[in-house]
Amino acid sequence: MRVANRNLSCRCKPPAQRRRPLAIREGDDWAELIPPFRGDFQRATAVSNRPTLIASPRDDEVFQDLAEAMVAAGANTPSALQEALRSRYPKAVVRARDLSGERGVIWYVYREGRWTRSGKAPGG
Repeated sequence: MRVANRNLSCRCKPPAQRRRPLAIREGDDWAELIPPFRGDFQRATAVSNRPTLIASPRDDEVFQDLAEAMVAAGANTPSALQEALRSRYPKAVVRARDLSGERGVIWYVYREGRWTRSGKAPGG
């Protein structure tokens, strides 16, 4: 098999012409989640270590928001979050998901101590 000699030049833009990331306004809710500079590894690591919460029931936004706020305020282990949530939700249980090879940190947060279908939020 014979391959024709082609000019396979790179079609990438030179570094000066590449699109720069959009700036995030100060005070924006997402500003704390995105490192401002490529070399800001310490901040990027802190963001990537923040657990993703999977709340049950999914439609109880008050419960979800409270759990997220408690993690942001320093509840850095499942037991710490569970203890903090129990002041308002006595049956709350928090379990870490531990799958081999999984990169992210994921916690299951159960308002009633077990999985609950949506549609059972208080007052709903």
